[in-house]
Amino acid sequence: MAGAACLTSQAAIQSGAGLVYLMSVEELFPMVQIQYPAIMGVPVKSDTDGQIGIEGVPMVIQALKTHRITHVAIGPGLGKSDAIDSLVKQVMTFCNQYNIPCICDADGLNAMSFKKWPKNGKYPIVITPHPKEFSRLSQETDIDSSSHSIQKVAKRLHLICVYKEYKTRVIDAADEYVNSTGNSGMATAGSGDVLTGIIVSFCAQISNINEAVYAAVYIHGLAGDICHNVKHIAYTAEDIIACIPDAITKG
Repeated sequence: MAGAACLTSQAAIQSGAGLVYLMSVEELFPMVQIQYPAIMGVPVKSDTDGQIGIEGVPMVIQALKTHRITHVAIGPGLGKSDAIDSLVKQVMTFCNQYNIPCICDADGLNAMSFKKWPKNGKYPIVITPHPKEFSRLSQETDIDSSSHSIQKVAKRLHLICVYKEYKTRVIDAADEYVNSTGNSGMATAGSGDVLTGIIVSFCAQISNINEAVYAAVYIHGLAGDICHNVKHIAYTAEDIIACIPDAITKG
């Protein structure tokens, strides 16, 4: 789904990222480039289902090298297939190998599990699951959604978990942050994709990844609160994106 990837890209731009590349199937790019000219498109070969195909996997890896990508968000709008599973694993492994911070969300999480997590890199991988996604990640393990259990896996696998629920928790190997911003109106399609864009943008601007993630979660919720004050519950993910600059100013 191109919409999810575009929301993530737009949110990254509105959060201060200087240059945002969107790698997706080539058929989408005439539309994406017209509607979102600030996003730099990188077309990738698709399969018969219109998703990134097996031929597209090495194209993505090469594009990461060619464009000297310094921060990666993977998952929003990817879809589900064997090629996608391979893509997610290879991108995460590439990021760890070349010391590139990586945020994994949505279909990226669905392609992975804690049992087949890539070898640890310099930076923790940031994951952003809601309860069902976390349940899939932890299948066939003794990991549950308690803070203590998540903290143990965060330490073992070198990750930061943004556990999305009514009060989002950010849990790493040593600490837990419970967010104080946000409201029920943010339970709208695309809101999580927006959060991923803010996280990857802040990771590019704040040297301490833990602090970047805390700040991103806070600003995401604050943008939602600004929307709520104006529109109550009738707002969309794009409305949240539009409020990001105000949230950063007020935050």
